[in-house]
Amino acid sequence: MNLELRNKMLGIKQELKDRDAELRKEFEANKTIYSAQRLSDLRDEIVEVDNLFYAVRKDLADYKRLSDQYEDGKIEEADFTIYEDKLAERYNVNLYKEVEKEQESEPVEVVATKKPKKQGSKFIAGMLAGAMLLTGGYLLRGCEKKHDCGDTRSMAVIEETVNTPVPTKAPEVVVTPTPSATPAATPAPTPEVEAAIEEVVAELPFEEYGNYTDVNDEAQLRRRAEWYYNTYIADPAKPSHAGANFFSVDQIMDDMRMISGEFMQDGSGNITYNDTDMIAVANDLHTIANYDSFKQYGTQIYFTPMAPLFEDGSLAQKAAVQLDQAMEKVVAAIRAEDDEAFLAAAREWGIIVINQFNYVDFTGEYVNINQVDAPTSFALYHAMSAKYASTILEYSEGHHLNVCIPYCYDGESGELTEKALSEIMYQINEIPMDAVAERSGHKEEYEENNLSLPERLYVLAKNYFISKYDLEHGCSKVLK
Repeated sequence: MNLELRNKMLGIKQELKDRDAELRKEFEANKTIYSAQRLSDLRDEIVEVDNLFYAVRKDLADYKRLSDQYEDGKIEEADFTIYEDKLAERYNVNLYKEVEKEQESEPVEVVATKKPKKQGSKFIAGMLAGAMLLTGGYLLRGCEKKHDCGDTRSMAVIEETVNTPVPTKAPEVVVTPTPSATPAATPAPTPEVEAAIEEVVAELPFEEYGNYTDVNDEAQLRRRAEWYYNTYIADPAKPSHAGANFFSVDQIMDDMRMISGEFMQDGSGNITYNDTDMIAVANDLHTIANYDSFKQYGTQIYFTPMAPLFEDGSLAQKAAVQLDQAMEKVVAAIRAEDDEAFLAAAREWGIIVINQFNYVDFTGEYVNINQVDAPTSFALYHAMSAKYASTILEYSEGHHLNVCIPYCYDGESGELTEKALSEIMYQINEIPMDAVAERSGHKEEYEENNLSLPERLYVLAKNYFISKYDLEHGCSKVLK
C-alpha cells in the first residue's frame, strides 16, 4: 500500500466529513430563515457530499483489502498494479516519482522509484467501476463568507487535472554545486491518520451502500436492482442457478417500490395496484431466501442479504443490516458444520429478533418494528422471517440442537430465563401479544380479539396503499 495515496484519500475523506457537519449545522440553524430554494440547495449539497464521502470510504476499504490480498499472494502483481495505478490517477497521486542520478562523465539519468509492470488480466477492473469519479483529484471549496453564497451552493467540487500548470517560484542563484536529487520520502502518517485507518477500512454494510437513497429516482432504483440480481439472484456460483429462471430485474424493482411505499408499474411505466401486491412482495422475499438453501446444497448453503432492498440509511435498513450481519455468521457456521459457532450466531440473531419484533424498544439499542412506518414494516418482518426456516430451523433440527435465547426475568427469583427460539418465532408469527393483557390475566381474551404481528402489519400496509391510491390516482372524497 502506498502511504502517500492512502493519506491523500484519508485527507479528502476528512474534508468531506467536516463539510457534511458544517452543512447540516447550517441547515438546522436556518430552517426558519432561509428560503425554500436555499434549503433545497443545502439538502442537495449534503447528498452530494455524502455520496462523495461514501465513494472515498469504499475506495479506502477496497484498497486496504486488496493490498492485504496482494501481500498474501492472492492477487497477481500485474493485476494489483493496474488497480493501484487507476486509483492513484483518480486521486491525482503520482506513483512514479522521477529521480536524477548523477554519474561521473555520464549524462544525467532519470530513474523511476516505481517501475511500471506488465499488463495483467481485467478481473480487478470492476473494483473501480461505478464509483464516484475522482480522476485528477478533487478538492472542496466553501464560500468564504456566508452572504457571498446567496442561493447558490456553498460547496463546489473542483477538478484539478494533471495537466493544470503549477505555479513555481523563480529559481534562486546558487554558487555551490547543486547536489543530486534524492527520492522524496513518503510522509509518515500522523497519529490522527493512523487512528482513522481502523474506522476507514471498516467494510460498508454492503458493496453498493449509499447509491440508493430515493425509490423515486429510477436510475438509482434500476442500478440497485441490477446489482442485486446479478450478485445474488443469478449468481452463477450457485449450482442450482434457479433464481435467474424465475426472477427479473423489473420484478425486483417492483418489490423495492412496494417496500418503500410506492406502487408497482406495468411494462409501459403505468401505476398498478392490487390488494394482494404486498403479499406478492412477501412471497418474493421468502423465495429469495429459499434459493440459498436448496436440498441439493446440503450444508453448503448461501447467504443473500435483505438490507440492499431497503432505501440506504433508512430505519428499516438499519434493522435489516443488524439481521443480515448476524445471519451471515449463521450461514458461515452452517457451511463449516461448526455446531458451537452456529449456536452462538443463532443466539445473536435471536436476540436481535426479540428486540426488534417482540420487545417494545426495551434497550434503545435496536430499531423496533413499531418505529418503522407502513408499508416498510411489513416487508421488514418478512425479510426477517424468510431467513429463519431455511437456515436456523433446518440446521438445528438436522443436528438435534436447541437454540435458546435470554427472554425475560422470573418474577419470583429475579433470574433471567431463556426460551427456545422456535417458540419465540411461533409466538411472533402467530400469537397476538400484549404485556398488559398478559400481566392482568386477560391474555386469552386479547388473543381472541386482536391480530398477530404479521396480520397487523399487513393491514397497516394495505390501508396505506388504499389511501395512497385513492388520493393520488383514484376517486377519493373531497370537501365541497
